Amino acid sequence: MVCYLSMKAGNADDLLLATLKVAKPNACSTACDDARFSLRRAQEQERVAPEQDQDVIAKMDKLRNHLNGLTDKPQSLMEKLDSLGADQVQTYRQRQAAGETKRRCQQEATDAETRLQIAQADLKKVDQDLVELDAQIRNVQGY
Repeated sequence: MVCYLSMKAGNADDLLLATLKVAKPNACSTACDDARFSLRRAQEQERVAPEQDQDVIAKMDKLRNHLNGLTDKPQSLMEKLDSLGADQVQTYRQRQAAGETKRRCQQEATDAETRLQIAQADLKKVDQDLVELDAQIRNVQGY
């Protein structure tokens, strides 16, 4: 009925504008949902990354303590300690990246929610304008 009234009023630009303003909240809502999903995934990565880092550190400490108790240090254990050291550098970087990703996703979610609120306010204004237009049309037609 709203589209009919707008077309009956003869203003195709108003109809196009109203259609776009209705579509905008839907797109913003989808973007907001996507941002929230990404944020939840980033929060999970941020939760898991320190655990992985701590696991590698614990393995290194255990192997280091074992090596300290040995008079002869086998080359294979020394290489394993070096390998764990490289792994720990990688898990530390992943831990840092997870925190940064979470902060970025949090900002994106906040921005998406703001855009959604603006789009919803715009839609409300369009709805009010269409009610006024309907009243004007009814007044002109004598209803």
